[in-house]
Amino acid sequence: MGVVIEGLDELERKLAEAEMRYRGAVDRFLKQQAELLQGTVRGNTPTKTKQLALAWARTQPHNNMIDVYNNTEYAAHVEYGHRIPIMKKGDFVRDVNGKKKYKKEIVPGVKMLRKSVLQQKVMFRENAKAILEAMFK
Repeated sequence: MGVVIEGLDELERKLAEAEMRYRGAVDRFLKQQAELLQGTVRGNTPTKTKQLALAWARTQPHNNMIDVYNNTEYAAHVEYGHRIPIMKKGDFVRDVNGKKKYKKEIVPGVKMLRKSVLQQKVMFRENAKAILEAMFK
């Protein structure tokens, strides 16, 4: 009375085939999703000069990751919000430490990247599911 397991050779072959397809599939999938996110975040970015919207970029895949970023100096201020500095001549006063004083008014963040990631979340899961299903056919 023993346990007999059949089909292990077939399973091993399918896993080896899936691994071969998986290597290229991850990079293609990451590039595709990063490109979609980059387009979405450009659409969600407020534009006065379009400099901020056009500055969104992405890296090449590395360690199964890809970065979407914006190196514009003021990108974080637009994303998270900021205080308005007092800019009129004679209006702003430096405190004892030499720092600028700010108005109490706060400009809320636009959250362009956060909104874009949330919008892409559903599509990401659907696309990942399709790729995984194709790997094990």
